[in-house]
Amino acid sequence: SAKIVANFTADTISPVLISFDFDLDNGHLALLFNETMNVSTLDVTQIELLPWPGATNNTHILSSASSSDSANRPNITVKIFKDDLNRIKQILELATSAESTNLILSRLSIKDMNGNLVEEIARNNATQAAKFTPDTTNPYLQEFVFDVDQGVLLLTFSETVNASSFDVTR
Repeated sequence: SAKIVANFTADTISPVLISFDFDLDNGHLALLFNETMNVSTLDVTQIELLPWPGATNNTHILSSASSSDSANRPNITVKIFKDDLNRIKQILELATSAESTNLILSRLSIKDMNGNLVEEIARNNATQAAKFTPDTTNPYLQEFVFDVDQGVLLLTFSETVNASSFDVTR
């Protein structure tokens, strides 16, 4: 028959982010925690990418449009929204290597299965990406508009491009 528990100690220990991988090409942020996390509590707006620990400029806070459909587990993958990816690519110092891809998160970013808030990673202690995958997919022209009266050609690409690298003769 069932036994009654004499003593029960609830889990009150904050979970910890062990490491993360960043895939700029596919737009994935893979987070690894030390225990199973409740993905429904994930608030990606509490996650910020920095080019180096302590940085206050050239950083990017994920928008709420970035999301995860991962199951509750220690490994959680965030699909980074296209606008977030384009903004990250505009910041020349950010996410060009593992060394320039550092992450901080607030206690409010996610909870474990017992409702414990994750341990905060402070700006000066930002965690460096364990693995970094660069953007290797070439941008392509999606659309163009030519205004004959104004003499203006508007080009729309599939992702952020470096305008100074554009060569009109090619």
